[in-house]
Amino acid sequence: MTAKEEQGKGKKLIWVIIMLLIIGVMFFGKRLSENVQNLFKQTEKSLELVQTINIPLADNRNMRSYEGTIVNFKNKTIASYNFSGDKLWSQDIDFEDPFIHLGENEIFAGDKESGQITAFNLQGEKKWTYEARQSIEKFAEKNGLLIIYTKAGEQIDQINVIDEKGKLLANTIIDKGRLLSSGIALDKKRFTLVTLDFSGSDLTSSILLYTKEGELLWKKDFQDLIILSADFIDNDNILAVSDRKIISLNMKNELLWSRDIKGRLKDTKLDQIRKEIYLLYEDENDYVEVLEKNGKTKNRLELNSYYSNIYTNKKNIYLTGENRIIGIHGDEVFLKHTCENEIKGLEFQKDDFLLLTKENLFISKLSKNKVQDNK
Repeated sequence: MTAKEEQGKGKKLIWVIIMLLIIGVMFFGKRLSENVQNLFKQTEKSLELVQTINIPLADNRNMRSYEGTIVNFKNKTIASYNFSGDKLWSQDIDFEDPFIHLGENEIFAGDKESGQITAFNLQGEKKWTYEARQSIEKFAEKNGLLIIYTKAGEQIDQINVIDEKGKLLANTIIDKGRLLSSGIALDKKRFTLVTLDFSGSDLTSSILLYTKEGELLWKKDFQDLIILSADFIDNDNILAVSDRKIISLNMKNELLWSRDIKGRLKDTKLDQIRKEIYLLYEDENDYVEVLEKNGKTKNRLELNSYYSNIYTNKKNIYLTGENRIIGIHGDEVFLKHTCENEIKGLEFQKDDFLLLTKENLFISKLSKNKVQDNK
């Protein structure tokens, strides 16, 4: 064989190898791409204990974390601590029957009997006082406004809406039914109330829409559903959650969409920033589902363990149940962790997880160690 023939044979062999590579990429490229993508998927993680905070523990309703601090209410005293457990300030609440609401940027203390309310900033300084002059049942803070649930009579519910300076914006009496919940639009121009009337032969559940001054815009009644809450997805749409359905209404009282709830609803959360609805429900197994503003399913994940509560932080969903916590991003579980004791509350401070149990308050961070428990 001449040198020229050998050279030609070598070129043919190179072309055969190139063609085989092309065919391989054509047939196996998708699988290869998936394998490469899997290399960069979020690694399943657990939580690593950073420290235990030694402060007097209160239940999760009377304890909240702020940037670098924790505020709790116990034995008629509001106290603030840093993460090292050092007390920063404290305020005694000299009310006969006190209770508090730890708001987003303020702390509200009220006397259930007299109706007196005092607002403090996060440094423990008094900002304003307000006299409801009626017994108070509870507070609810939405988008910077304070909603006070009071009584105008033995069987007559009433709400007062207070702005950031302690000024009364609306005083609304519920002439029929009992008040269940409320919501305030992001622009603070409207608010909703949900009532339940059981005075007749049938239960009547109602959604009422008001201006911020307390003028009734419309009322929608339901005989076949028990509405639990009605809050604003945005300034133009309301999301109502019932025992069996989720309903969206516009500002003209028109139905935009509705969806049946499968199984038993355990918890819901509305993200007004991302315009998403999070559902946790039990239908033989537990499921977590994310709905878009139009009611369509964005993600749905079946779980192998039972959970009770939904928490969100950034783009992630966290579920807790008994002593378990899992973290979900999209339709992937990226965090699994089991505590020694039952989890009573969960909060987030930057990259820190604050886990409240009956015995301790822990600060934890994500670690890359896998755990073997189920979802």
